[in-house]
Amino acid sequence: EESRILADAYLCVGESRLLLYSSSYSTNVMKRRQLLLAKESFEETASVDPSNPAARAGLGLTHLLLGTMKPADTDSIQHIAKSILQLKVTVSLANEAIMAIGDGTKRIEHADEINAIRVAAMHNLGLALLALDDIGMAEKIDG
Repeated sequence: EESRILADAYLCVGESRLLLYSSSYSTNVMKRRQLLLAKESFEETASVDPSNPAARAGLGLTHLLLGTMKPADTDSIQHIAKSILQLKVTVSLANEAIMAIGDGTKRIEHADEINAIRVAAMHNLGLALLALDDIGMAEKIDG
């Protein structure tokens, strides 16, 4: 029970930092800092509750945003690769939870929320794959 409360607290902080990022008109340096703080919160959530799809989705989105910030830096590809990994884990965890609900082995209070997380993660996974392709093409053109 205590670990679930701690995971929820870290998740709330991470989501709040992402909200600040999206509503901020600050410089890229400040936005990058907000994303790094959000990433830390989602990493803490995932360390406390590794099977939390919301934490994995937040971590995947944060890495995607870091990887696609302009100007691109040397870490862009690594962030996008980490995004792809986290988003694949998110979809897998959400699918497992949805299947457990369907076969009656598990009752989950927030089934609609888990499905929404799964759909968003699948969408972001597509964006991450496109971003990775764009960076790869840009490197071929530059190189």
